[in-house]
Amino acid sequence: MSVPALRFKEFSGFWEEKKLGEIIQIVSGYPFSSELFAKEGKKLVIPKNFTQTGYGNFSNEYLKFTSEECDKKYISNSGDLLLLLTDLNQNCELLGKPLLLKIDDGEVLLNQRIIRIENDVTLNKVFLMNFFLTENYHKEIKKTASGTTVKHSSNKIITNLPLSFPSLPEQTKIANFLTSVDEKITLITQKSDLLSQYKKGVMQQIYNQELRFKDDDGQEFTEWKEKALGEVLDYEQPTKYLVSSTKYSNDFKTPVLTAGKTFILGYTDETVGLCEQGLPVIIFDDFTTAFKFVPFSFKAKSSAMKILRKKDGVNINYIYSAMQQIDFQSGDEHKRYWISEYSQINIPYPAIKEQAKIANFLTAINEKITNNHAQLNAVKQYKQGLLQQIFT
Repeated sequence: MSVPALRFKEFSGFWEEKKLGEIIQIVSGYPFSSELFAKEGKKLVIPKNFTQTGYGNFSNEYLKFTSEECDKKYISNSGDLLLLLTDLNQNCELLGKPLLLKIDDGEVLLNQRIIRIENDVTLNKVFLMNFFLTENYHKEIKKTASGTTVKHSSNKIITNLPLSFPSLPEQTKIANFLTSVDEKITLITQKSDLLSQYKKGVMQQIYNQELRFKDDDGQEFTEWKEKALGEVLDYEQPTKYLVSSTKYSNDFKTPVLTAGKTFILGYTDETVGLCEQGLPVIIFDDFTTAFKFVPFSFKAKSSAMKILRKKDGVNINYIYSAMQQIDFQSGDEHKRYWISEYSQINIPYPAIKEQAKIANFLTAINEKITNNHAQLNAVKQYKQGLLQQIFT
């Protein structure tokens, strides 16, 4: 018996606690042959359907399969509300993640490593789905996952997990409230996607010169030129900025950067030898050609990273946005690219005052995107806080 830390005031009394295996049944998917995959046929649920929020849509994967050829336990029908878990993932991030999926029409098949959760009438599926989104549940799944490269759990692990749950009316109220939070997350995510699409479209118009700015007097700017990146940016080796220790901590203040996807590798307590003059700069990975805009002081992790600084009469914000339009295919991962090729790439080069107007316009869009992301993260953290207090 237990009582949650957060509760609607009209409910009282203890929650019942049981192992999941006492209140749910598990049906695993079937290892359908890849030869059966087709552009049309029976809908198939696969791991790519799973999202971070717990709700998803069908992918474009189908099987040329008839119902008679398949055991009925692998078939779900129109009108069913499926609560599914994925049982296979390389990095554990989606391992054990839930998916709530409504079948609007036809029949749906479950591929291997997809688990269907069936329960009796005492459990609300949205309530149960949110239990599978809690950090405590995910930690248990990761802790007990087996496999070396590809991780997977087992039905036994899941059925041995404890679940505290209230009466069905309280479950339903909790489920409805959490659904409203999820709907807000969806709306903010959609807004973020729209802003990103808008920015991408505007940038294409700007760099194709379909959209031009005028000076403060309403006059046209001069015609654009082209310049190589090496003409507008100087490069510096990061040797004197390299971090000495990789003992990072969030308690420290100095970020350690890489130009790759991770960007901030961690934080160091080193305060000497920081790159802090002539900011902002662009950091450039000489092997992958990945790059990032950096307006704050930092330490560097790798000597393969070049630090790009603007030359006189150049707006570095504009140059960074222009670099984002470059479609450069780096083939040899062991080759250093800045001097040999990348610095020789030409970019459109307007007058410095038009550069500033372009940069300011795009910066305003970026600020909206950043604020939207911050709002999204805040709501997601709020949701996780709710789950932690409800499923204690």
